[in-house]
Amino acid sequence: MDGTVTQAAQFWSHPPARGQGMVQQPGGPGLVAVAMSDGYKAVAMPGTGDAEQSAPPAKRPRLEHLRKLQAELLQEMRKDSKSDLVPVIQKAVEEASKAVDRAWETLQYEREQAKQSEVLTADKACRQIEQGIAEGKISSPKPSETPKIVKDSRADAINIMQNYIRDSIEGKNRHGTHSKFPILGTSGMKGIGKTTMLEYGLAKVLPDLKMSAKGAYLTFNGGSADSANVFWESQNQQNTALRSVGHVLMANLKVEAKQYSLLDFEQCLNLFRKALGMSGEESLVLFIDEIGELKKQADDVLKASMSAADARGGKLVFVFAHISQQFLDHAATGSGREVIALPLAALPIDTWKQKKDWKKDIPRWFNFVAEDSLKPALRRDGLLLMLPHDKDTEFFPPLVLRDWARRNANDRSLAYHLQQAYAADAVLGSDTEKKMEPLMYHYEAVLRKAAEGKTFTLKQFYKSEHVSDQLMASSVKAKVLPQDTLVEFVKDFSDHTRVLGLLQTGFIVVSEFHSEYALEYVSPFRDASDDTLTVACVQCKFVRSTVSWSGIKTKMADATKWLKQKKIKCLPVIYTAADQNSVKQETYAGGIYFNETDMFQFTKRLGVLRLHTQKLGKNMEQTHKWLSRASSNPDL
Repeated sequence: MDGTVTQAAQFWSHPPARGQGMVQQPGGPGLVAVAMSDGYKAVAMPGTGDAEQSAPPAKRPRLEHLRKLQAELLQEMRKDSKSDLVPVIQKAVEEASKAVDRAWETLQYEREQAKQSEVLTADKACRQIEQGIAEGKISSPKPSETPKIVKDSRADAINIMQNYIRDSIEGKNRHGTHSKFPILGTSGMKGIGKTTMLEYGLAKVLPDLKMSAKGAYLTFNGGSADSANVFWESQNQQNTALRSVGHVLMANLKVEAKQYSLLDFEQCLNLFRKALGMSGEESLVLFIDEIGELKKQADDVLKASMSAADARGGKLVFVFAHISQQFLDHAATGSGREVIALPLAALPIDTWKQKKDWKKDIPRWFNFVAEDSLKPALRRDGLLLMLPHDKDTEFFPPLVLRDWARRNANDRSLAYHLQQAYAADAVLGSDTEKKMEPLMYHYEAVLRKAAEGKTFTLKQFYKSEHVSDQLMASSVKAKVLPQDTLVEFVKDFSDHTRVLGLLQTGFIVVSEFHSEYALEYVSPFRDASDDTLTVACVQCKFVRSTVSWSGIKTKMADATKWLKQKKIKCLPVIYTAADQNSVKQETYAGGIYFNETDMFQFTKRLGVLRLHTQKLGKNMEQTHKWLSRASSNPDL
């Protein structure tokens, strides 16, 4: 018993400051005198006064240890039944035990209360942000000064934006069964003026409407809030696209992420309106720039934002920038909306002034093997000319192509042949066809160089709707020489040894005097499976009437008999400008045939050519009505 009592006395040798609550016995404040066989021992015992106080977390081990000492002390006292103080001490120990339990419960309660007071909820976050707005610590970004624009060149865009904002606020432009607002957006290359137009809309167009509305400009490309990063961080938390847009709004107010991450779009929008000092009756117009930076998620953001605009009936209006026309059309198709485009016209000079690396895309433009990866980027940067009533036709601005070819003709074979193709087309007229073949063999040389090292089919190279079934799956390669020119001229094809040597080397071989009827030039290809030579034997007919294929085919067979005798595969290729509705399949069996429509599809990478317009047939006039006046359009 001595050991237990002594240990208890030592444990409480430095009692808490509030020791008044201890059981008082002769031994001192906060002590109880325990009668033992060898005299009194002083044992510390907490009183009921301490039980009402909360012990700090650091004392938790001491409380637990005290329970153990109390149990041991009680057991020892029961053994020494001679002491008159045993009942008193026993009662004191029991009271002290209860006091310890109450102290522990108090400690746990206080800890839980402290923990709950630290948890941030959406409601608390809203109140904190509202307080920051009221105190002026949180405010909307300051709008920039009204940017300078050439009003005459942007008159149409300004009028369209004015009408769209006014009609959206008044709810006059809702269409369809579900009464949806149209989408207003613009696209174009860097430097064309997309951002300037949005800033002008905020600083000038909206105020001039004198409507009950306020606006704000947000960009997903850089900016103080780095909105794109905020959006992606929100998306990583599995939030909806619309909720992530709300978080971007808050980030632009300099609200902390730990606060806005708890909020939904409605809460964010209401707080953003408060930061702008808006009343409930005012409309909010958001000018959203560089939405294309969101890549695949841009579609979801556009649809979700417009759905939010629908739900608020003119109290929320969006104007978007940096969206391709194809993207707008896709979003509209998927959501049943009308598309309104802001026309921002650019001169070709804008291309090479603003887009520093535009030149690298030109050889790729002629790569018919991998064209799909290039066009979306060109559309995004406004580098494709598109016609409003002919969505299947797109052009890389020919002025750009010709300028690049002129500047690089001396040291790049693709540029040299591109320049020569344009030169040949420039003198092609309705009364002559003599320049059609140089246009075609130089264009073939451009395609061969652009597809260097690639495997492709003859159907891919000779893009026509009239290709023999035997050639559909023929995989070939074009051997490309390191020389500046891929075309070699011969007096005629009579020197078979030389002609064959040039073909084996990889040259397109052209007869200068056209002594062989039905054969203008020959183009070599290599079979992708066994590297054997395949020769395309080409004839050009720049005529409007139907071409007699059978007569040409017979004469061509005679002219190329020597190649077949050497076991070299030959195939006839006939380029014509014939205006034909249909061509029988047996007519082009074993070869490839081009009518006027095929020629346009094959050569439109060059832009609109005199080849397309000088002998325009009824089929092309109906399919591409703009071609009849295209030759007078300097942009084409």
